[in-house]
Amino acid sequence: MLIKEISRNVHVLDKPLASGEKFTTFFLSDIHFDSPYSNRTLLKKHLDHLKETGGGIFINGDWFDLMQGRYDPRRSYTDILPQYKGDSYIDLVINDSVEFLLPYADNIMGIGMGNHCTSVLKNCGTNAVERLITLLNMKAGTSIRLGGYSGWLIFKFSIATDGSCVRTKRIKYHHGSRANARRSKGILSVDIDAAKWPDADMIIKGDDHMKWYYPSMVRQRIDKNFNIYKDVQHHIRLGSYLDGLADSYGGWPVEKDFQECKMGGWYVTFTSKKINQKQGVEIQVNEAI
Repeated sequence: MLIKEISRNVHVLDKPLASGEKFTTFFLSDIHFDSPYSNRTLLKKHLDHLKETGGGIFINGDWFDLMQGRYDPRRSYTDILPQYKGDSYIDLVINDSVEFLLPYADNIMGIGMGNHCTSVLKNCGTNAVERLITLLNMKAGTSIRLGGYSGWLIFKFSIATDGSCVRTKRIKYHHGSRANARRSKGILSVDIDAAKWPDADMIIKGDDHMKWYYPSMVRQRIDKNFNIYKDVQHHIRLGSYLDGLADSYGGWPVEKDFQECKMGGWYVTFTSKKINQKQGVEIQVNEAI
């Protein structure tokens, strides 16, 4: 899947989308792949489902856990999977990730940075995500892009074969601010994010492991011909694939009194169709369960 890099955190997908045709993208975050508490069975199920549709995949940070290095105060020897117990700990995790993701490489559009990734960059002087992407692109002949901690993913859908009708959907992604809002689940940030990123058709975040979809940010707009219309800005919070609490006996998440959260990402389907008598692209969001 060819993704154009406009700048280091703006990437564009040009995609033909005939009337009635659908294109699905799977957004996921906080996989923590190398943790013994990461649910790889569920992850594979969701990725396999997307691959069957022929859609795209975007990983919004923290593919890696990588908490067992000497620098990390959260490290625990018992939390290192046997295959990673070696002097080249980070390399072993990266290589294993490459083998796991290879079957999906043709579908992966980009992988963003998360706080676990930036921690490794700061303390070890290496960008594990960039190395993962480089190896995947070398082995699969793909053009997966490195995203930032925050950035834009732009979908330009060509409705007409001659390129005369293009509909653009702008997706703002941000890994998250590491706030674990116990009561609001982070939904109070919707109004603030809408004001910060008014050009976004969809705002996607992760990090706090909450999982929800808010479809009720309705906006009144006015076009260049002064016609007033309404649209919806979609807000998605991505769940994790990590059950760090397990039986709540102990460990970092238990000591920090984190909440139980629902796992998985979201499938976003773009459909070319008539909307208010005009050719447009409809957005439909479905939970990966």
